Amino acid sequence: MSILHVIRYEGDNKTLVYKHPQEDFTTLSQLVVHESQNALLMLHGQALDLFSPGTYTMHTGNIPLLNKLINLPFGGESPFHCEVYFVNMAEHMSIPWGVGDIIFRDEKNKNYPFRIGANGEMSLVVTDPRRLIERLVGTESVLDNQTISNYFRSAIIQEIKNILPRIFQKKKYSIFDLETGLSETSGILKDIVNNQISGYGISLVQFW
Repeated sequence: MSILHVIRYEGDNKTLVYKHPQEDFTTLSQLVVHESQNALLMLHGQALDLFSPGTYTMHTGNIPLLNKLINLPFGGESPFHCEVYFVNMAEHMSIPWGVGDIIFRDEKNKNYPFRIGANGEMSLVVTDPRRLIERLVGTESVLDNQTISNYFRSAIIQEIKNILPRIFQKKKYSIFDLETGLSETSGILKDIVNNQISGYGISLVQFW
């Protein structure tokens, strides 16, 4: 059995979650969690101990939840098996989104149905690493910005398609006024989209 004695991940800011390829360690292995990272141990699909930035020797005092499941002997060097996920806690910027084929009926032009589209960028941050991994990562080894965008594309598209025409109609915009008040419109959409994704342990910071 190959044993790894230093557990770390040197990643880029586009990666939200990275599963370490090694799964066999000992109680004397060191876990290195860099700034803006958290590390989560998992066993049999169950999220266990969570580590904030720092360097940890994986003795039983540091991994109480894992120890309850596999009952590691105290003292000396004892092998154990688990999965280690590194979670990037920094803000993830410039994630694109886009929605087309939105029907907007212009009250100022005899309710003529126009087909419009909207696009922009968003930034997000992980707020609950445990929930993110349990609900979204599953068996994935890497979760990056593009994967996140793909996961939530349908939810974002549906919400924007439903709410954007209502916002414009409430403001009594015509087809020629749709770019009026973009900041206010972005804020309304941000709250709606954020409600959709917050249950997965992530939150929107900006939505343009």
